[in-house]
Amino acid sequence: MISPYKEIFGIPWRLRMQVEFAFWQKPGDDLSCSLKMDWFPRQDIIECTCRPAFGLTFANTFYVAPNTIDFSTVFLRFDITNQGPVIGTIITILVIYVLLLIWARHQDKRDISRFGVTSLVDNFVDDTYYYLVTVYTGMKRGAGTKSRIGFIVHGQDEDTGIRELSDGLRSLDLSTGSIEDHSYVCSICNVNKANQQVQTYRTGKVIHSQELQAHFWIPKNKRLPVLPLNHSSIEKARNERQKGIQMMESIQQVLITCFFLWIIFSISYSYKDDRSYNFHQNIATKLLNPQNKTLQQFGKITHAKDYMKWLRYTAFPELYPETDYTGERLHWRLRQNFHDLTSFRVGPPRLRQLRVTDSSEVLPFFGKIRTRPKYYLPMEENRDFCFGWVSGICDKEREARSFSYAGWKFTSAVDIWGIPIPGRYSTYGGGGYITELAVNFDFSNRTLNELTDYLWIDRNTRAIYLEFNLYAPDLNLFAYSMFLAEFPETGGIVTSYSIYPFRIYFHHGTNGIYTLICEILFLLFLVALTGKVVSGIMKKRKTFFKSVWNILDCSCISLSFVCISMYAGRHILASQTMEKFKEDPKQFINFQHIAIWDLLFNLLHATLLSFSTLRLVGILGYDKRVGNIFLVFNNCAKDLFWFGICILYVFLCYAALGYLLFGKYIESYRDIFESMGTLFISMMGKSKFTEINEKDPIIAQFYFFTFILVIVFTFMTMFMAILGESISAVHTMNKRNKAEELIDCLWDKIKNMFVRKSEPTKNSKKQLFQNTCIGILYDIRKAFNDSDDDKKFQRVTTDFKKRAKRIFDTNK
Repeated sequence: MISPYKEIFGIPWRLRMQVEFAFWQKPGDDLSCSLKMDWFPRQDIIECTCRPAFGLTFANTFYVAPNTIDFSTVFLRFDITNQGPVIGTIITILVIYVLLLIWARHQDKRDISRFGVTSLVDNFVDDTYYYLVTVYTGMKRGAGTKSRIGFIVHGQDEDTGIRELSDGLRSLDLSTGSIEDHSYVCSICNVNKANQQVQTYRTGKVIHSQELQAHFWIPKNKRLPVLPLNHSSIEKARNERQKGIQMMESIQQVLITCFFLWIIFSISYSYKDDRSYNFHQNIATKLLNPQNKTLQQFGKITHAKDYMKWLRYTAFPELYPETDYTGERLHWRLRQNFHDLTSFRVGPPRLRQLRVTDSSEVLPFFGKIRTRPKYYLPMEENRDFCFGWVSGICDKEREARSFSYAGWKFTSAVDIWGIPIPGRYSTYGGGGYITELAVNFDFSNRTLNELTDYLWIDRNTRAIYLEFNLYAPDLNLFAYSMFLAEFPETGGIVTSYSIYPFRIYFHHGTNGIYTLICEILFLLFLVALTGKVVSGIMKKRKTFFKSVWNILDCSCISLSFVCISMYAGRHILASQTMEKFKEDPKQFINFQHIAIWDLLFNLLHATLLSFSTLRLVGILGYDKRVGNIFLVFNNCAKDLFWFGICILYVFLCYAALGYLLFGKYIESYRDIFESMGTLFISMMGKSKFTEINEKDPIIAQFYFFTFILVIVFTFMTMFMAILGESISAVHTMNKRNKAEELIDCLWDKIKNMFVRKSEPTKNSKKQLFQNTCIGILYDIRKAFNDSDDDKKFQRVTTDFKKRAKRIFDTNK
C-alpha cells in the first residue's frame, strides 16, 4: 500500500510497503513469485492476490503440554479440602501397587514349590537311580485336570505296577498349559552291541493325544463293573446342563445383539451431528432476532411493507456480507459466505410466491362481486404475466434489461423438484412464481427494488418463501432454510420458518472409515439375520409368527431393507443435486427434497433403533429381574388398555378445550397438536400456566386446576394402583423357570474367573485314597518305606485288611 505525503508535527513523511509471495518450486530451482496486484486509484488501495500454488502441501501442528504435578511445591500449599481428589488418587494407586506386589510375591513362592522336581511318594529311601517324568497339558479349554493320575511302565517281561503322580505333600493341579516334573525309580536295562557306535540311552518326550487314543480294549467275555447310578443325581445334572446350555445361548444372543446395536448407533451418530443444533440456532438467531433491535424482526411482520423491510435490512445483510467486524470490505471470496464467515452459501437465495386466481360470487343486494378466495391447490394461479401482473404479450426488450422478469412467470413443481409444504394457515404447492436473487448484494437489492416498484406482492398473494442453502465445511453439514410468510385472505401475515441441517458426505473426516466399516458389518449382520429368520419360517411355518419376538425380528429386517433403499435413493438425489450445482454455481439449487428425504430416513432409522433395543430387552427377559417387569405388564394388560382409552379421551377433551379458550391468544395453544404438547409438558411438571393466566385469570385458574386434579392426581393414582396390584399378584405367583437367572449366571462366571475356589479340608484330603484299589498299593509302599524293619510285615498286613474290608463294605 502506498500512501501520499502526510505531515505530522510539521514533518513530511511517506510510507511504502512491499508484499511478495514466493515459494520453492523444486530442488535446484530458484524462488518463484506468483503475485497478482490490483490498483484502485480512487480508493488509493492496492490489493495483492496470490495465485494458487499447485503441488504444495501446507501443514500445521501444535503441542499441548501435559498438566504435570510439581511435587517440589505441591505440599507447600497443602489443603485436603481442595486437593482431596488428587491425594485420594495418589494414595489409591500406591495401595493398589503394594497389594499387587504382595500378591505377585506370593504367587512366585507358590510357583517354586509347584513347578519344582519332586520325588514320588512310593519311591524307596535307598533308591539311587531316578528318571524324570514331565507331564504336559495342552492349551485347549478343559485340557487340565485335578484328578489323581497313575501310570504303568511296561517292559518285555514285567511292569512297574501302578505308580501315582503324587509326592504326598502337594495336591495335583494340572491346569491348562502347565508343565509338572516328577522323579521315579525304574529298572531299565540297556544292552549295547559291540558293532554299534551309539551306546547311550535316553528317553524322550512322549505326548499322548486324547483325540487319537481315546479308546478302551474290552474282552468279549468280560464286562467292566459299573455301579448303579443315582437317578436324582442324573436328573439334577441334566437340569444343570440344560440351564447352562440355555444360559450360554442367552449370553451369546445378548452379546451379538449388543454388538449389532453398537453398529446401528454408530451409523446413526455418524449420519447426524450434535452440532446441528448450534448450526440451526445460528441461522435462526441471525434472521429472526437481529442484535440491532431497530431492525425489523421476522416474527413481528404484519404488512407487505414490513416484509420488504425485513428482506432489505435484515435478511440481505446476513446473506450478503460486505464488511467484516472492523468495517473493512471483505474479499470477493469471503462475500460468498454467510455473515458469520464460517458457512458457505450454496448458490443464490430465491423468492417463491404462490397466488390464487380471481373468483366471483353473487351476493344479495350487491350482485356479482370479485373475490379472492383462500388458497387451495385447485385454486392456484399458474398463468404467466408481465410486469405488474398484467396479462398479455410482454415487452422482450424490457424483460432483457430487467432483473426480476422470471418472478412474473409460473414454474411448475416438477421442474424445480418441489413438493407441497404445510404452513400454519394452509398447505402450499411446490411450484410458483420464482425470483432468483443474484450472488452479490448490489444485484439482489436491485431485484428487490423492481419487485417493490411493480407491486409483486398484492391481494392475490397467499405465500412467499425465502429459500437458501448453506454449507459448513468445518462441520460437514448442509442446511436448507425456508422462511415462510403467509398472506391469508382475511388480511395480516402469518410467519413461520424451517431449517433442516443434514449431511451428504458420510465417509469424509476422521470417522468416515469407521462409518464405512460399520455399514459393511451391518449388511453382513442383516444377511445373517435374514437367513436365520427364513430358516425358522421354513421349519416352523405358521407357528413361527406366534412369538412376538419373531415378529419383531421380521419387522427389523423389513425396516433395515427399507432404510437401505432410502439411503441409496438419498445418495442418488444428492449426487444429481451436486452435479447440477457444479454445472452452474450461480443458479439456485433446491435441497428441499433431500432435506425431506433425510427427515424420513431418520424417522425410519429411529424406528429401527427402537425395535432393536426392544429385542435386547426381550433377550434380557430371561433374567428374573427383567422378566418380572414383563409379567407385571402382562398381568395388567387388559386393565391398562381400558384405562388408556379413558385417560386419552379425557386428555383430548382438555386439549380441545384449551385450543378453544386460548388458541387465539397464546402461541402454545394455536392448534390442537400444540395444545396436546403443552398439556403433556404440564403433566411432566413444566407448565405454562403463567401465559394463560395473563390473558384470562379466572378461566385459566379453573382450567388448570381441574386438569391437574383429574389427570395428574386422579388418573395417575389409578395407574399406580393398577401396577401395584399387578406387582403383588406377580410376587404371589412366584414363577421361576430355568432361564430366569441370566444375571446370576453371568455374575458366577465372572466371579469364578477372579475368585479362587475353596480348597478341601484336611479330613477330606485324608480320605482321598480310601475305598480304592490304588490305596492298597499306597499303604504297602508306605509301610516298606518306613525305617522300622521289624514291623514291616505286620503293618502291611493290618493296613491291607482294613482297606480290603472298607472296599468290600462299600460295594455291597
